[in-house]
Amino acid sequence: MAITNLKTQMDSIVMRTQERILAVTKQAIYDTVDQAQEVRPSGKMPFDTGFLRHSGTSSLNIAPSGPIRGEKAGKYKWSDDTLLSILARMKIGDVFYFGWTAVYARKQEARHGFLESAVMNWQIHVNKAVRS
Repeated sequence: MAITNLKTQMDSIVMRTQERILAVTKQAIYDTVDQAQEVRPSGKMPFDTGFLRHSGTSSLNIAPSGPIRGEKAGKYKWSDDTLLSILARMKIGDVFYFGWTAVYARKQEARHGFLESAVMNWQIHVNKAVRS
């Protein structure tokens, strides 16, 4: 009887720990993407038509895809709804992907470093998520 009770307690601890790890991971991912998507002057992402920022997309377990070229200036606005939806479905063991589909995204990243600077702050985002 005592061994069964101990196993139940350990299973409960493991489940709660996994839930906390996943919650911290999701929040840190959100904060990292949010920082990468932050436009100038406070962020590093350049902004002309808004297509680069708008082309940011996420998925689980497979690289995301989407349009590579924008149409009209000022038409595009970023919404984190898709990101939040993907993170809501994320489970332990899933691989999260985020990227920009704009054909010129790599060139802009090389020039401005919006992704690199956000990823370099990963531990800061994790620490913040742990505290909250």
